[in-house]
Amino acid sequence: MNKTAHYAAAFNVLGICYLFPPDDDSNRMAMRLFTLPGFAQQWPCEVDSTLCMQLSRTAAEGAEVLKSAWQSLFVGPGTLPAPPWGSVYLDAEGLLQGDSTLALSAFLKQERLKL
Repeated sequence: MNKTAHYAAAFNVLGICYLFPPDDDSNRMAMRLFTLPGFAQQWPCEVDSTLCMQLSRTAAEGAEVLKSAWQSLFVGPGTLPAPPWGSVYLDAEGLLQGDSTLALSAFLKQERLKL
């Protein structure tokens, strides 16, 4: 594989971790990769040793702990799908789907609108 393909594969792994909760079947292989002792040597770019230990320790935590952390970071309050207007810069709590998403959802429901 050429260098570009290695980076594409790495971005796919990171994308899976963003899109799917840690306990999702789609994410199983990515989570397993981070628990391997030598995963940093397989990664296309240099990984700081402290970051490597943190990733491995975090990936080894229980599924419920990881799912809760993923939900808090990427989903925010409720279980709404990620809207294109969601932004960590728009919400005071710094979530992709925080107060602005909930306010928009309430407005759409009140006006009986569906996107």
